[in-house]
Amino acid sequence: MSAAPFDLVEWERFCGAVVRPAARAADEQQCVGDAVWNGLRERGYLQLFHPPSSELIYPAMAALAGACGATFWKATLSAALAAQMIATLGGAAAQTRWLSGIASGRQLGAFAATEAGSGSDPSSYAARLRRVGARWLLSGEKDRIANAGDAQVAAVLCQAENEGGEPLGLALAFVDLDDARITRTRRRTLGLRGMTFGRLAFDGVALDDSDVTLGVTMPRILTIVEWGQVVQILCAVGLGRAALAEAEAFLSERRSFGRPLAAHPWVRAQLDAAGLDLDAAESIARRAVAAKIAGQVAGEQIVIAKIFCTEAGLSACQIALRVCGGWGYTSELAVERLLRDAHGNVPAGLPNDRLRDLLVAARVGVDPWAVGP
Repeated sequence: MSAAPFDLVEWERFCGAVVRPAARAADEQQCVGDAVWNGLRERGYLQLFHPPSSELIYPAMAALAGACGATFWKATLSAALAAQMIATLGGAAAQTRWLSGIASGRQLGAFAATEAGSGSDPSSYAARLRRVGARWLLSGEKDRIANAGDAQVAAVLCQAENEGGEPLGLALAFVDLDDARITRTRRRTLGLRGMTFGRLAFDGVALDDSDVTLGVTMPRILTIVEWGQVVQILCAVGLGRAALAEAEAFLSERRSFGRPLAAHPWVRAQLDAAGLDLDAAESIARRAVAAKIAGQVAGEQIVIAKIFCTEAGLSACQIALRVCGGWGYTSELAVERLLRDAHGNVPAGLPNDRLRDLLVAARVGVDPWAVGP
């Protein structure tokens, strides 16, 4: 799919002049406004991922992440995760039906894996895809799904069965979410409130063979899930940078004991230390994302970057709030919202503690996806 011309300078201007000022409204109104979404579409951001553009993706993502975490998540999880599921594991019919709409921003995608009773254990998924005659029926629920409230299509990871109820293993179903047999429930969240997040319930949704891919494996799924982890990596760094900049500006204008608060040694030391951690995080992130875009085996790099960057970004936001004192705890400053948003990066895309398990498992020869005794 050919990408529309993308002007990085204009994109960075748009993120700073339009997206950033609208971030508070997105949080309070719990939606991304039309002016932001239409501007994002018109500038070709979503098309950068089809195919991935090595020179532009990192700076384009970084600019949007620092301007508004919720807008960044909504747009990029659709284009860089859901669409990659379709492009990589979907058949020709699914690709024709959905990819151009997602890349243009006319349609929104979601990846539905987690359930209320299971997290990163696919063997415990209760959602079932069952063969009935010439079609498939999808039943069950997926929960804590980004874009669940307004996406038009979801790549649903579930267990498949034949007509006799015998297991066929993991499958991906590409589901039109406007189907009347689907119920959506939005969940309230700590942060990233401009993006819908919630539950999808499937009540015997009928699907054709062209909507289903059988025999998918977790290692294959995880190579695509890495795009979601890229989102969390860059979001964390962007939010951390934004929080430190907000704190710096605020503290430079307020004086205490005869000098700006930003000049007090204990404040300066905390801001500088957080900035250095983000410098290190960005260096790790750039290498990991470059490897992913180049199509290299980037699994361990991405996992390490996800852990380090999301925790460094969250720490920077916490420090920004702390040095701003009582003001940091109020919505008068963006620091409070940025901190709430930053929390979302740590558990998403497989929680950081689970990712640490995966790193260790690879070194001791243990299958991290096997069902325990």
